[in-house]
Amino acid sequence: MRAARVSGRWVGTSEGRPALTLAGCDPAWRPDGALTVVRGGGLVVTRSIGRPSELLSQSQLADLLAGAFPRARSYRLTQVSWLDTARVAAIIHGAKPWEEGVVVLSTLFGELRYSEPKFGAGLTDLRTSPLGDYLAYSVTTLGREYTMTTMDGREVRLPRIGNALNVAWSPDEKHIAVSTRTRTFIARTDSREVVFELPVGGRSLAWLP
Repeated sequence: MRAARVSGRWVGTSEGRPALTLAGCDPAWRPDGALTVVRGGGLVVTRSIGRPSELLSQSQLADLLAGAFPRARSYRLTQVSWLDTARVAAIIHGAKPWEEGVVVLSTLFGELRYSEPKFGAGLTDLRTSPLGDYLAYSVTTLGREYTMTTMDGREVRLPRIGNALNVAWSPDEKHIAVSTRTRTFIARTDSREVVFELPVGGRSLAWLP
């Protein structure tokens, strides 16, 4: 499944055929095949049957963040990545440029499962692992380097690769690949040691079964 922007809307395709259309930004496929986008600081979902619906509003997000982030009412979703059909990881930003953080939300129960303020870190390119055990995001304040954590915030070791463009886990999550413009580095999960290096790189990166 893929999503492409056409005339200001995201068109989801399955087996090369248009399947879903939705206006918004940062499209993400949920494991059940639903397409979500960030819209108005919240999260909107559409399925192959029925009309798009608001899954999480910015106001509901603010209620969940109260007590975890100062000025919680100013925060909005900017990037999301689904762990399963009920849990979604997200990068959030406040009204000030340095107000940002990482959260894990349960859209099924309306709960904040994990939150970590990352003020001034320049967060981008959120990724989640195939089995939903890890998340990774790029920190861009000094160069560009990925940080990986468990879903409860414990930092997981990762090779320190400068100017990294993407990360991808093996299907069993035992290995992780980190790519730059010209190289791809393979390491065991929770290790800084590179066990294999490929002489090719790029922004697009996926680990096939």
